Order: sequence, then C-alpha cells, then structure tokens
Amino acid sequence: MSDTRPFAPKPFAVVTGGSSGIGLELARQFADNGYDVLLSAEDATELQQARAQITGGGATVTTHASDLATEEGVDSLLGAIGGRDVDAIAINAGVGLGGRFAETELQRELKMIDLNVRGAVQLAKPIVQRMVARGQGRILFTSSIAGTMPGTFEAVYAGTKAFDRWFAQALREELKGTGVTVTALMPGTTETNFFRRADMMDTAAGTQSKDDAALVAKAGFDAMMAGKDHVIPTSKNKVMAFIAESLPDPIAAKMHRGLTEPGSADKKSNAAPLAVGAAALGVGAALFAYWRNGRNEAEPYAEGAGAQDAARPAVGQPASGTTTAPDPTGGPASGTGAQPGATPLPADVPTATEIRVGA
Repeated sequence: MSDTRPFAPKPFAVVTGGSSGIGLELARQFADNGYDVLLSAEDATELQQARAQITGGGATVTTHASDLATEEGVDSLLGAIGGRDVDAIAINAGVGLGGRFAETELQRELKMIDLNVRGAVQLAKPIVQRMVARGQGRILFTSSIAGTMPGTFEAVYAGTKAFDRWFAQALREELKGTGVTVTALMPGTTETNFFRRADMMDTAAGTQSKDDAALVAKAGFDAMMAGKDHVIPTSKNKVMAFIAESLPDPIAAKMHRGLTEPGSADKKSNAAPLAVGAAALGVGAALFAYWRNGRNEAEPYAEGAGAQDAARPAVGQPASGTTTAPDPTGGPASGTGAQPGATPLPADVPTATEIRVGA
C-alpha cells in the first residue's frame, strides 16, 4: 500500500553574504541540518560557485544576486523569497574598511553603513513581522568583537558592528514570548577575504593567525538553534571581548590600535606582550571594581517597590552600615570606619589614567 500522506517541505533558511567566508559556511550548516537554502550576495558568479560547494543533506540551494547596500537590492531579495515562510535567516552580509578616518574614502564608508546597518534593518523588518505572525522563527545577526570596543583605525566599521550587536539584543528582548529568537554572532579575526577587501593586510590583525570560518559558522548556527542571545567563538575571542569591556574606553581604543594601525604588521612581535598586559589589566580592573564596590551589588533588595527604594542607597551615598573602599589615589575613604576585608591599595598602584597599553 502506497503512502499518500502529503510531503512535508523542508524548513527554509536565507543567508546573506553567502558566497564566501562565514556566510558560505553558515549555508553549509543549514543544508547539513535539513534546510533548503537561499543564498544572497552581490556577485552572481561567486554565488554559483558557492552553490556548487553545498551538497549536504539533499538541500535545495537557490541563489539571488543583488546589492543589499541599496533599498532596491533588499526589495529584490524579498521578492526572491516571495511568499515562502522563512524559518531562519542569517543576516550576515557586511564589509569593512581600515585606515585613518581622515584619509579613508567617504563613499566606501557610507556604502558600508548602508550594507551593515541600513540594509540589515530593512531586511529584518518584514522578516520579523512575518515570523511574529507565524509564531516562530530564528534570526542570526553577524556582529563582531569589534563591536565591544572603540575601533581605532576601523572607526566606522566598528560602529556598524556595535549597532548590529545592540540591535540584535534589543530585538531579542522585544520578541520574547513570540516564538521568535534573535542571536548575535560576534567573531574575532576569521580566515576570510575580509582583511584584503578592507585594505588591512598591512596590519597586525590582517596578518595574524585567524579562526577557521567553518568553526565560527558552526558556533553561530548552534547558538541560534539553542536560542542563545549571543556567541563569541573561541576562548581567545571571549578573553579579548572581556578585556575590552572591562577596560576604560581610552585604554580599549589603545589596545585596538595595536592590532589595526596601518603598518602594524611590522610590529607583530609586540602583539604577545600587548595581549598579556591587556589581559592582566582587564582582570585587575574587574577585581578592583568588585573590591571597590564590596558585596553591596550582590545583595538582593527587599521585596516590594517601597522596600526596594528604601534599601537602595542614594546616588553618591554609601549603603547603610557599609563604607566605600579607599580612594585609589590615596584620599580618605568615604563614610566612617574601615570596610570589612578591604585591603588598602599600595601607594604605587597606578590610576587608570597612568596605565598605558602598547607603544
């Protein structure tokens, strides 16, 4: 007896920037995990070459060439999607540009903003609306650990990736309870064409050892499928992001400079001491912040709004029964008495403004 049950279509995924690098590897992940895939990029020839490389899972792979830095290009991709339900989308298309802002090409930077920011928002809007209406869907935005710090010599690019990161996180919170999840993929330096296209092959970042794009894509895919808020692939990138977000912004900008300054490829011998010094500084900053604040932040407030307000110390005032740590510059501690367990800092401990990272 023949099986007359209707054939269930495969879930459908869209990957932008899918002709190479992380996008191509994301498409492989989708195909290997039972999705049909629509690949989008600007170059039709590169898309066809990418399509030939995706053979897993018996997936149907289609392509669409359009410039997602333009409104017309995004509309064209939406037209290619048509009425088909999108189960997952990787909004991955993006470009970078390195160099001194005073010397880089404005038109390239404006197009980068159009692709990395405006195009991502324009594409996300109707996809999110359709997913919410269906009550299900998964969205992966490719940001970068460059979005965790001031991106010296990548000033515009890092700004776009900071946008992608926080846009994804805000959207995730808005969509809670709708059945739609949003994840930010935040890779570090990855083995792709990014640095060549961004004119950064003379930088320490452009010439250093990089992560495998397949590993980065798998981390992003797995995090998206698990509904995580974000993922930073590999331990070294997690450490880098932690350091960047622990340091004062001017020092983080200095750290980034050591990796992206034009000509820094010739100074790669300084990279290891820079990383070690920055790591130690980051950990020290985190521990100092904990020491300075004592255990006040870890203590829950009393139940109820009124009790909560009463228990919370006023801005600029120590909590009742406690005192703040001594001023690191040697000034007197605020409040009265000594904080239990607090150890005065040695007089020769530098303040944040006295610490320099790199040359």
